[in-house]
Amino acid sequence: MESGSMDVAVGENNKIAGIRWKDNSIVTLLSNVHGLDPLQKCLRYSAKEKKKIEIPQPFIVKLDSSTIIFQITE
Repeated sequence: MESGSMDVAVGENNKIAGIRWKDNSIVTLLSNVHGLDPLQKCLRYSAKEKKKIEIPQPFIVKLDSSTIIFQITE
């Protein structure tokens, strides 16, 4: 999984979204309020390119942690 790539799953009742986003490691978030859109851009250092590059970032990652229901780190 490359930096900036993501997977999204939405519950059958469309009331909860699960998002996995690759930053330096995989970030997994669940929310019943916010989802993937609108996508943001963030800068991350690319060892491969030896410079900072822009990668897509889900909207929920930018939010204050008080709005996040559950966070799993791996």
